[in-house]
Amino acid sequence: MPIPDQLHVENEGSLCPFCLSDEVEGDSACVDRPYVHQEVRCLNCGAKWYDTYRLIGYDIIDEPEE
Repeated sequence: MPIPDQLHVENEGSLCPFCLSDEVEGDSACVDRPYVHQEVRCLNCGAKWYDTYRLIGYDIIDEPEE
């Protein structure tokens, strides 16, 4: 049985929600507004799941020239 979502979030998605291994890797992200989904897999137990991200703001890289 996987760990609760909140515990997965508290660990910043760094652990497998099934075996708690930190041997996880993610594929490229897919934008599905207002969320972004990323397929993640555990290299230890073979589990697969989607991590879901939500936009919380933005950081300015370059401001337009006036």
